[in-house]
Amino acid sequence: MRLKSGKEFQRERQPRVCDIISIQCPCKIVNFEADISICDFVPMYSDMGKARDSLAMEVLLSKVCPEIRNELMHDRFIVRQNEELARKFLDNVKVGDVVYCTADIENVIFLEFPSHEFDQCKYKAPDGFEGKAPAFAFRIISKGVEHARYESTESEKAIDCGMFAKRYGFRVEEHKVEDTYIIDIFGDKKADIEEYISNFESGLVLKQLRYYWYGSGY
Repeated sequence: MRLKSGKEFQRERQPRVCDIISIQCPCKIVNFEADISICDFVPMYSDMGKARDSLAMEVLLSKVCPEIRNELMHDRFIVRQNEELARKFLDNVKVGDVVYCTADIENVIFLEFPSHEFDQCKYKAPDGFEGKAPAFAFRIISKGVEHARYESTESEKAIDCGMFAKRYGFRVEEHKVEDTYIIDIFGDKKADIEEYISNFESGLVLKQLRYYWYGSGY
């Protein structure tokens, strides 16, 4: 545990309040003027990373609270998932392909490969806007002809079903007949589409995406 004055705390950007009672954590900083504690894990871990001190990083990780440790494990999971998505996309896409961009939530034209590993891909939106996004934000749109349909009288559910299906790489066609919203989903295997629709109806798709975005604690 370390101590900081009120002026030092004012220089902190969006400090994370620490409510752990134990004072043994090396990342806990106490403001003796404001009677508040914050977690200094991120700056400490980052500095160790920059210094390439992997041993110190692991030692620090072993001493922090379970909440911080679980968050970091989830962050590592996200990094691995994004790397896999990026590799799969770049191995299969061609310049000029129409792909789905999760950043813009629409189909776009792929224009340019990244110049290096940490650069972004260039794309063109339907309105002519040209932008950039990381490779893991794109999905190859299935050209499969297998088909299954989702129907709902609730517009929000229908929109979510179509949007999430695109995130999984399915091709989607949406239309409305009277009060019913119809989502036609196409892919390589009918079983995969039917499984997706079943998981969506049971709430599993949203649960999986929430874990992906926020971690198992949400």
